[in-house]
Amino acid sequence: MDPAIRKRIESNIFHAAHRAIEVWDEYPWHTREGGIDTWQPNSSQALSIDVFGTLKAFENPLARDAVMNTLASELGMESDHGWEIKLEWKDDRNHLNEARRTQVDVRAKGQKNLILMECKFTEQDGGSCSQVNPLHKGKHKGQRQCNGAYKRQINPVNERESECALTAKGIRYWELIPEIFIFDRRQEHDECPFNGGWFQWMRNLVLCAEIAKTNNLQPKVLVVYVDSPLMPFRQKIDGGDWISFLNVLKKRTLLSTLSYRQVLELGIIALEPHDTERDIWEDLRKHVQSKVTSVESGNW
Repeated sequence: MDPAIRKRIESNIFHAAHRAIEVWDEYPWHTREGGIDTWQPNSSQALSIDVFGTLKAFENPLARDAVMNTLASELGMESDHGWEIKLEWKDDRNHLNEARRTQVDVRAKGQKNLILMECKFTEQDGGSCSQVNPLHKGKHKGQRQCNGAYKRQINPVNERESECALTAKGIRYWELIPEIFIFDRRQEHDECPFNGGWFQWMRNLVLCAEIAKTNNLQPKVLVVYVDSPLMPFRQKIDGGDWISFLNVLKKRTLLSTLSYRQVLELGIIALEPHDTERDIWEDLRKHVQSKVTSVESGNW
């Protein structure tokens, strides 16, 4: 990592969270146009490290458990112990058989609970499926591997036939989707139900549910967002598209949202018996508030 970039990232991430990043040069930093962009004040990666990296770095595991159990209670989950926090986590066992494994912003795992978190700052939505995008290089440049429908079709790149190009590649999404959603994998759709941002939420939900099932854990996918009327994702969860997505879930409680403000306030309550960590958390709250205010005003 370029020393100047590292210095800028360090100054953008809350000091107590630095220890959560074991090897800075090997960390999966977010990039844009080929360069690391985590130094930017509006970086969602930096904000997630601020909060959950601080939690991970707590030397007192009882303080970490206290915060996580308060969050779990808010999410309707059982109290737990031995909570472990991992940042930019990938599933080592690759339960979904993905060629490129889903990378989750934060994984929180106790002895009974599993929470996969996606953290949003200035983003408008979740990530979309790449199969509908034209290829940028190679002999199939310009071709799309999926036409956007969930209908029997042939992928022009590998000549495999399926309703979903990813299913034909052995990826298990549509094997598991009927367990989580109201959709039957045998029913065709003129437009794939998981076009656009729904793709990321689907992928995280089936991953979380499958890992939880195989490990006898209670699953939850949590979206953590900045609670500001100026932020697109706050507008997203207040809108009809988010309600529509919740309505296609068989078990709506599998997906929850919390604002960073709620997470920080719940942490203050949880850390009442832990003076050292409470002081750190108070400073963290000020850091996050300052960062959000700066981004809201455009003064960065």
